[in-house]
Amino acid sequence: MKRFLLLLLRLVAVTAGFVFACAVAACFNLLLNSMIVPGALAHLEARGIDVRLVIGLVGLASLFGHAAFLPSVALILVGEFARLRGPLVYTLGGGVVAGLVLVLARREGVPLLLDPRHVAIDLVCGLLGGFGYWVVAGHNAGRWLPSQIELPG
Repeated sequence: MKRFLLLLLRLVAVTAGFVFACAVAACFNLLLNSMIVPGALAHLEARGIDVRLVIGLVGLASLFGHAAFLPSVALILVGEFARLRGPLVYTLGGGVVAGLVLVLARREGVPLLLDPRHVAIDLVCGLLGGFGYWVVAGHNAGRWLPSQIELPG
């Protein structure tokens, strides 16, 4: 029963980590893309939270989650079963996932802005999203495995 509860809690943590990683990537994507267009941030109502910003953030985070789901699941599974807990693993993994999503989207004919600034922004957002995943769930990767828990007799 204890193993089942540990696994269930781990699944919740992994899901929360993935959602947080998508939100972090979306936040930084909006922020960095606003920096490219001068004055875009100044139009937010006196630097307050605008409803359009929140809706855009949620929409962008769900789009990132949809695009990066399968590569992220592969990275998470490798991290869990190999008990990889370092922040560098998930940070670089997030960058690899972002690069893979760009390559796969381009291969499928999705129209993308592939100038160096936008590619760099996407890769940085992937790196930051990977770090965000590590903060929430990656630092405890594999602790639910039977070899990692001490069960009485």
